[in-house]
Amino acid sequence: MMYKISTFLIGFLLILSSCSDSIDSPPSNDDNVFVGTTFETEGRFTPENGYSFVFDFAENGFRPFESDAVLAYRLENHSNGEDIWSPLPRTTFLDGGRILIYNYVFNSSYDGDLDDIFDVTFFLEGNFNIAELAPSRTEVFKIVVVPSDFLNTNAIDINNINTVLQSKAIQFEDYNL
Repeated sequence: MMYKISTFLIGFLLILSSCSDSIDSPPSNDDNVFVGTTFETEGRFTPENGYSFVFDFAENGFRPFESDAVLAYRLENHSNGEDIWSPLPRTTFLDGGRILIYNYVFNSSYDGDLDDIFDVTFFLEGNFNIAELAPSRTEVFKIVVVPSDFLNTNAIDINNINTVLQSKAIQFEDYNL
């Protein structure tokens, strides 16, 4: 009887050890280089869209997982031929005590099989009527999708887009739209 139980337990443990959860694992190679993805997109804030716009990952041929980190940056300016990106949320102080905030959220859902991130919504907030700025504003944003294991294992300043994109532990696939 004891022999049958031992044989069953050994067989059960062998079966468990052969199972793989690679579908949930972040893509990497033997050197622990994680693969991230960047998108550069332009959005228009208008009264008609409530001063918000949506970037849809599926429409752009990409499927991030809920475990991924979604970072967003706004093109602030140019200096000596270089783009200057500010992390979101970004608070801008205007004259007369007015405050304008560039912000974003991403939407995710569990579909029964995998957790997915569907889209990123960029929006403006303020302590005044945003329509006072201009009837519409066009802005450029960069979306950086990073496997969460990369952020957990690397001390990196995510507020600086250059340190994220130039990290030796991550390779980015760029999608300039």
